[in-house]
Amino acid sequence: MTRRRDIRRARILIASTAITALAAFPVTASAATGPTVISGDSLFTAGCSGHSEPGTNALNTEVEPHLSVNPASAGNMVAAWQQDRWSNGGSHGNVTAFTKDGGTTWTKSVPLFTRCALVQQGLGADSPTQPGHLWDRGTDPWVSFGPSGNVVHQVSDSFNVTGAGFGNGSSILYARSADGGQTWQKPIVLQQDLNNTVLNDKESVTADPDGTHVYAVWDRLESPPSNDHANPIATEHAIGYHGPTLFASSSDGGTTWAPSKVILDPGTVNQTIANQIVVGRDGTLYNGFDLIQNVSNQNKIRGDNVAIQTSINKGLTWSGATVVSKLVPTNIVTPGDNQPIRTGDIIPDFATDTSMTSGPGAIYAVWQDARFSGTTSGIAFTKSVDGGHTWTTPTRVDDAGAAQAFNASVDVDSTGRIAVTWYDFRNDTTDTATALADIWTRFSTDGGVTWSASRRLTPSPFDIKKAPQAHGFFLGDYTGLAHAGSTFWLDAGITSNDPAPNSDIVVASTP
Repeated sequence: MTRRRDIRRARILIASTAITALAAFPVTASAATGPTVISGDSLFTAGCSGHSEPGTNALNTEVEPHLSVNPASAGNMVAAWQQDRWSNGGSHGNVTAFTKDGGTTWTKSVPLFTRCALVQQGLGADSPTQPGHLWDRGTDPWVSFGPSGNVVHQVSDSFNVTGAGFGNGSSILYARSADGGQTWQKPIVLQQDLNNTVLNDKESVTADPDGTHVYAVWDRLESPPSNDHANPIATEHAIGYHGPTLFASSSDGGTTWAPSKVILDPGTVNQTIANQIVVGRDGTLYNGFDLIQNVSNQNKIRGDNVAIQTSINKGLTWSGATVVSKLVPTNIVTPGDNQPIRTGDIIPDFATDTSMTSGPGAIYAVWQDARFSGTTSGIAFTKSVDGGHTWTTPTRVDDAGAAQAFNASVDVDSTGRIAVTWYDFRNDTTDTATALADIWTRFSTDGGVTWSASRRLTPSPFDIKKAPQAHGFFLGDYTGLAHAGSTFWLDAGITSNDPAPNSDIVVASTP
């Protein structure tokens, strides 16, 4: 999400108009199809929560997108993002857009995760039967289509910052669409805490290819009761005292959910973050995450660790954590003048290859890591072919050289081809008035042994210094990367030539 990374570091109706996709900038031969702006102006208005909130809101900014493609109809996709980013965490709400014509047109839809969403849909911020009426802000959008394409699943971390401690509560809300993202049913509460010493964070949702099961997973920071009077901003920058992983599941396609439960307790003063479930070829569930070990250095894992745990019975029971690799974070800054940039520096991404004909299939992981130079962040890649028990030595998959590379995503298409995407500054200039970034991708058809030449997805660089501020210039902790057959689709945040702060969500495809 947004707030939790800070901790580690110190709608049911369709919107009234469809958006015809507009090119973000002229397409050149170096780019894939697109990128295309899909976000447009905000559907929300300033002050829509009805509460006085701390921080600065950047109206009409969109950040941190996720994307899912309908496996039964490649022309149907759903993207979700944070709308109107706040400087101290979250947004007015998570907004989605759907297409049913392969990305030619996109239409916004608004799940009812926050008070602003309720107002926008004409229901009133204080609608007592709506779970969203308790929450001023939303963050960490995540979407996942079921295998039949009939249902798409979405989750939100909805929360408040008005108050001491962790800010008067947080929740994990789930919404279901049975029409390809056009409308969203009333949210279901997977976890709700009004105690300001608890913070639910960084959730994700995954539809199992079996067609019936859906999984949600997140981390939960539990602060001692003595911390309940701390300043909220100070709390956001404190080290978490206890951070277990929570899990909830549905066995009927998201209609009903079992109560949430702890599936990993890393112990006092330790935590997890960025939990994400992917499903193996044999149906094994893999939960990948960052395991943050703050005290004990047993097995030399103090600090950040890319880690994974498994379940062979649809999440009924889970293994302990297996460390995939150390994660070596570094601060991403603007070239030349070293201004901070908020990135997914502790957010690994995972994907499985289900095209194999035997065995559990391969699991791939990517993340940004400073191990390759000691100061410059590159994109690390590793894989496992034995169900996550052993992993290859991480290698650098980006080709940014001395330029910082960040916000890595990985996906595998129906043929087993791997795509990895990231941002980097290789095309920046010596002019420190700007910090010019691009989005890139590389492909591998041999399980990551060799990689294609990098392909630039942005026909011209954009200035990240125009992005909204959230403890640094911020476009999100992650991007969305998905596939339809052998075509990959990326959605990501970029800036335009409009006055700062600005940011848009764009979509690009690459064969």
